[in-house]
Amino acid sequence: MKKPLCLLISMLLLGCSHAVMVTPIVSPVALKLIDQKIEGNIAIFIPPELAELSKVVEPHSRYCSTTNFPLEAGQSIKATLIKTAQSVFKNCRPVDSVPQNHGFDGILAAELLDFDVDLKFTDGTWSGTAESWVEMNILLTFYDAKLTPIWRSVVGYSKKDFADAGRTCGGGAVAISRSMEQCLKNVSILMAEKIADSNKIKVTLARASRS
Repeated sequence: MKKPLCLLISMLLLGCSHAVMVTPIVSPVALKLIDQKIEGNIAIFIPPELAELSKVVEPHSRYCSTTNFPLEAGQSIKATLIKTAQSVFKNCRPVDSVPQNHGFDGILAAELLDFDVDLKFTDGTWSGTAESWVEMNILLTFYDAKLTPIWRSVVGYSKKDFADAGRTCGGGAVAISRSMEQCLKNVSILMAEKIADSNKIKVTLARASRS
């Protein structure tokens, strides 16, 4: 029996689960975009629907069709957004809620607009290939001390990546992880660039420091 056919049979019959590991990451490019940290006492708020984002990815292909890939994406996205904000603002800390008497000069809030993950497997001469595609878009809103929104921007990215399928289809988790981490890198770049270039945020915080 030829090796590709053996691979196909094993992929079709094998039903298992491979957890996707995603490392929070801020691109070095994002850090280079920041000439000087913005002054101010800032809170960053990540809502539970984003922080707890998860999904089980199922391949859209006949290969590895009985294998699934649990993805806990929220904590990695949350950590990346917080690390990026702390790189832009001189004093920034995460909060779980924002009461009326919060004591901050400004609040940066994130909202998930969309998050899509696709995965498929194809066979090859010697082994199968896992192909993943991830897209995410996040709305950032900056509020002044009175909780009035003064700035909004969307940061997002989409990325396709590949990995060897592996004997138990575990390459799918590797491919998804690579796509996710590239998305996070580019989201951090866009986030750092847009906040650092925002005169509205800088003026608002400058006024807060004088009041």
